[in-house]
Amino acid sequence: MRIFVTGATGFIGSAVVRELLDAGHQVLGLARTDRAGETLAWLGAAVHKGELSDLESLAAGALACEGVIHLGFVHDSGDFPAAAETDREAIAAMGGALANSDKIFIGTSGTMLLAPGRLAAWPPRHRGRRRRSAIGRGVPRPFGRGCSLDGDARRACDGGAPCADGAWRG
Repeated sequence: MRIFVTGATGFIGSAVVRELLDAGHQVLGLARTDRAGETLAWLGAAVHKGELSDLESLAAGALACEGVIHLGFVHDSGDFPAAAETDREAIAAMGGALANSDKIFIGTSGTMLLAPGRLAAWPPRHRGRRRRSAIGRGVPRPFGRGCSLDGDARRACDGGAPCADGAWRG
Protein backbone atom coordinates (compact mmCIF):
# COMPACT_ATOMS: atom_id res chain seq x y z
CA MET A 1 0.00 0.00 0.00
CA ARG A 2 1.24 3.51 -0.80
CA ILE A 3 0.71 5.92 2.10
CA PHE A 4 1.01 9.71 2.21
CA VAL A 5 2.52 10.82 5.54
CA THR A 6 2.57 14.38 6.81
CA GLY A 7 5.04 15.12 9.59
CA ALA A 8 7.10 12.28 8.16
CA THR A 9 10.43 13.54 9.53
CA GLY A 10 9.14 14.43 12.99
CA PHE A 11 9.66 12.40 16.13
CA ILE A 12 6.58 10.22 15.66
CA GLY A 13 6.48 10.52 11.87
CA SER A 14 9.98 9.18 11.28
CA ALA A 15 9.20 6.15 13.45
CA VAL A 16 5.94 5.56 11.57
CA VAL A 17 7.71 5.88 8.21
CA ARG A 18 10.30 3.27 9.24
CA GLU A 19 7.56 0.90 10.46
CA LEU A 20 5.59 1.30 7.23
CA LEU A 21 8.65 0.71 5.07
CA ASP A 22 9.72 -2.30 7.17
CA ALA A 23 6.22 -3.74 6.68
CA GLY A 24 6.61 -3.48 2.90
CA HIS A 25 4.52 -0.36 2.28
CA GLN A 26 5.54 2.54 0.06
CA VAL A 27 5.67 5.96 1.71
CA LEU A 28 5.20 9.37 0.14
CA GLY A 29 6.39 11.81 2.79
CA LEU A 30 5.56 15.50 2.92
CA ALA A 31 8.74 17.59 3.07
CA ARG A 32 8.77 21.36 3.40
CA THR A 33 12.56 21.66 3.27
CA ASP A 34 15.34 20.13 1.21
CA ARG A 35 16.82 18.68 4.39
CA ALA A 36 13.53 16.93 5.20
CA GLY A 37 13.46 15.58 1.65
CA GLU A 38 16.99 14.23 2.03
CA THR A 39 16.01 12.55 5.29
CA LEU A 40 12.98 10.91 3.69
CA ALA A 41 15.04 9.72 0.73
CA TRP A 42 17.65 8.30 3.12
CA LEU A 43 14.88 6.42 4.95
CA GLY A 44 13.67 5.00 1.62
CA ALA A 45 10.52 7.08 1.20
CA ALA A 46 9.44 9.11 -1.81
CA VAL A 47 9.39 12.87 -1.32
CA HIS A 48 6.37 15.13 -1.80
CA LYS A 49 7.56 18.74 -1.59
CA GLY A 50 5.10 21.00 0.18
CA GLU A 51 3.84 22.19 3.53
CA LEU A 52 0.68 22.01 5.62
CA SER A 53 -0.56 25.39 4.41
CA ASP A 54 -0.36 24.31 0.74
CA LEU A 55 -3.80 22.74 0.46
CA GLU A 56 -3.56 21.82 -3.23
CA SER A 57 -0.30 19.99 -2.58
CA LEU A 58 -1.86 18.10 0.34
CA ALA A 59 -4.84 17.07 -1.77
CA ALA A 60 -2.51 15.91 -4.55
CA GLY A 61 -0.46 13.85 -2.09
CA ALA A 62 -3.62 12.26 -0.70
CA LEU A 63 -4.91 11.42 -4.18
CA ALA A 64 -1.59 9.83 -5.16
CA CYS A 65 -1.85 7.23 -2.39
CA GLU A 66 -4.20 4.60 -0.97
CA GLY A 67 -4.08 6.13 2.49
CA VAL A 68 -3.04 9.17 4.50
CA ILE A 69 -1.45 9.35 7.93
CA HIS A 70 -1.57 12.97 9.10
CA LEU A 71 1.07 13.53 11.77
CA GLY A 72 2.18 17.04 10.88
CA PHE A 73 1.50 20.19 12.88
CA VAL A 74 2.98 23.70 12.71
CA HIS A 75 4.80 23.73 16.06
CA ASP A 76 7.09 26.66 15.36
CA SER A 77 4.54 29.42 14.66
CA GLY A 78 4.15 30.74 18.22
CA ASP A 79 0.44 31.21 17.42
CA PHE A 80 -1.49 28.12 18.51
CA PRO A 81 -4.91 29.22 17.21
CA ALA A 82 -3.42 29.91 13.76
CA ALA A 83 -1.57 26.58 13.82
CA ALA A 84 -4.79 24.79 14.78
CA GLU A 85 -6.60 26.51 11.90
CA THR A 86 -3.85 25.41 9.50
CA ASP A 87 -4.30 21.87 10.80
CA ARG A 88 -8.08 22.04 10.36
CA GLU A 89 -7.70 23.29 6.79
CA ALA A 90 -5.11 20.59 6.01
CA ILE A 91 -7.43 17.87 7.31
CA ALA A 92 -10.30 19.32 5.28
CA ALA A 93 -8.19 19.41 2.11
CA MET A 94 -6.97 15.84 2.45
CA GLY A 95 -10.38 14.59 3.63
CA GLY A 96 -12.06 16.34 0.73
CA ALA A 97 -9.65 14.72 -1.71
CA LEU A 98 -10.50 11.31 -0.26
CA ALA A 99 -14.27 11.88 -0.27
CA ASN A 100 -16.29 9.07 -1.80
CA SER A 101 -13.27 6.79 -2.03
CA ASP A 102 -12.20 3.73 -0.11
CA LYS A 103 -8.93 5.38 0.90
CA ILE A 104 -7.95 5.50 4.56
CA PHE A 105 -7.31 8.64 6.62
CA ILE A 106 -5.60 8.46 10.01
CA GLY A 107 -5.06 11.65 11.97
CA THR A 108 -3.46 12.44 15.27
CA SER A 109 -3.89 15.44 17.49
CA GLY A 110 -3.06 16.54 20.99
CA THR A 111 -6.75 17.31 21.37
CA MET A 112 -7.38 13.57 21.37
CA LEU A 113 -6.22 13.57 24.99
CA LEU A 114 -9.27 15.52 26.09
CA ALA A 115 -12.09 13.76 27.86
CA PRO A 116 -15.12 13.24 25.60
CA GLY A 117 -17.74 15.92 26.16
CA ARG A 118 -15.36 18.35 27.88
CA LEU A 119 -14.35 21.55 26.17
CA ALA A 120 -10.77 22.68 25.80
CA ALA A 121 -9.72 26.27 26.11
CA TRP A 122 -6.79 28.02 24.52
CA PRO A 123 -4.99 29.59 26.13
CA PRO A 124 -5.82 27.46 29.15
CA ARG A 125 -7.86 28.97 31.93
CA HIS A 126 -5.46 30.96 34.01
CA ARG A 127 -5.88 32.92 37.22
CA GLY A 128 -9.64 32.58 37.21
CA ARG A 129 -10.11 34.13 33.76
CA ARG A 130 -12.31 32.22 31.34
CA ARG A 131 -11.24 31.78 27.74
CA ARG A 132 -13.31 30.97 24.69
CA SER A 133 -13.35 27.32 23.72
CA ALA A 134 -10.82 26.33 21.08
CA ILE A 135 -13.34 23.80 19.82
CA GLY A 136 -15.86 26.56 19.21
CA ARG A 137 -13.29 28.24 16.99
CA GLY A 138 -12.83 25.29 14.64
CA VAL A 139 -10.15 23.28 16.42
CA PRO A 140 -10.84 19.58 15.79
CA ARG A 141 -12.69 17.89 18.62
CA PRO A 142 -11.38 14.73 20.22
CA PHE A 143 -11.82 11.76 17.91
CA GLY A 144 -14.18 9.20 19.33
CA ARG A 145 -16.81 6.74 18.25
CA GLY A 146 -17.93 8.86 15.33
CA CYS A 147 -16.31 11.44 13.16
CA SER A 148 -16.04 14.53 15.31
CA LEU A 149 -14.32 17.04 13.07
CA ASP A 150 -15.62 20.58 12.66
CA GLY A 151 -16.38 22.57 9.53
CA ASP A 152 -15.24 21.43 6.10
CA ALA A 153 -13.54 18.29 7.36
CA ARG A 154 -16.78 17.22 9.03
CA ARG A 155 -18.68 17.78 5.80
CA ALA A 156 -16.04 15.77 3.94
CA CYS A 157 -16.57 12.87 6.34
CA ASP A 158 -20.34 13.21 6.09
CA GLY A 159 -19.94 13.11 2.30
CA GLY A 160 -18.34 9.69 2.26
CA ALA A 161 -14.69 10.23 3.17
CA PRO A 162 -13.14 8.00 5.81
CA CYS A 163 -13.04 9.75 9.15
CA ALA A 164 -10.03 9.97 11.41
CA ASP A 165 -11.37 7.25 13.65
CA GLY A 166 -11.65 4.82 10.74
CA ALA A 167 -15.43 5.01 10.61
CA TRP A 168 -17.16 5.75 7.32
CA ARG A 169 -19.77 8.41 6.83
CA GLY A 170 -22.02 9.04 3.85
